[in-house]
Amino acid sequence: MTAPLTICRLPERPRGRCFDQPYTERFRAESTAANSRRTDQYVYAGGQADLYIARMSVPTVAGVGVRLRDSEDRDRISAPMSVDSEDVSCTFTPAVRIPRGGRLALEVWNSSVAAEQLTFQLDGYRRFYEDKDSMDLTYNPYAPPITAGMNDGSTPPGWNDDSYIYVFPPNNGTVAAGASLLGQPFRIANDADFIWRGLGAALSGAGAEEVSIRWTDGLGRWRMNSPIPLNLLTEVNIETPRPIFTEIHLQASAAPLFDIVNASASNATSFQLWLFGVKRSKR
Repeated sequence: MTAPLTICRLPERPRGRCFDQPYTERFRAESTAANSRRTDQYVYAGGQADLYIARMSVPTVAGVGVRLRDSEDRDRISAPMSVDSEDVSCTFTPAVRIPRGGRLALEVWNSSVAAEQLTFQLDGYRRFYEDKDSMDLTYNPYAPPITAGMNDGSTPPGWNDDSYIYVFPPNNGTVAAGASLLGQPFRIANDADFIWRGLGAALSGAGAEEVSIRWTDGLGRWRMNSPIPLNLLTEVNIETPRPIFTEIHLQASAAPLFDIVNASASNATSFQLWLFGVKRSKR
């Protein structure tokens, strides 16, 4: 079992009998000029099935970041995710649902010196529901209910969980060689609590074994007694987040702190931490 699956939560409970079909959407965004951003790139779900996005992969270049908004125009990534001349790849757990007739908004933030045109690959599935006016069977009666998202006990009754990725720092950071950045504040939005379930990272220059971090929880308690090398916490510059065990509940408006220590002789550039999890709010 790969690491992303260990933090997966099942999709929302179906509204009736249904059948899920694997689906991949490749979308070539319009060109984004240097030192500008485009927030008007849309992918439409169509009128036949709900679309669930479980993974996004985008080949990028240095200085270019990407974000995603759902059909209700809510951000699912807090700040542009970028990797220095590598693919930006992330997994959404649970999958991001785009209802029939809805659309997904993709954003391109280009701080480089040249125009860039990116191609997004969105992997997931389409969910077809039984047509009450037809005798055609559009679901699999032999599949166990759990494959359709039932029997999911991860979300407390009366609450909604929406997949979300916090990016810290919001802009590509630089940690100078030999520097220690202590007590760096990070603010959780006030619209919902955040359940932190996985950690990813992007880094150039210094090695992941030479950059160490630690953090506090929502109550200001340190979760490590000293910074831990990044390569022991997650794999850098790839889509595979390492699970945070057990998950950390960060309350709305909480301000956890991070210590970041660069023990190498090189600057740590294009530095980002990716906090994978869900926003939890009342129904």
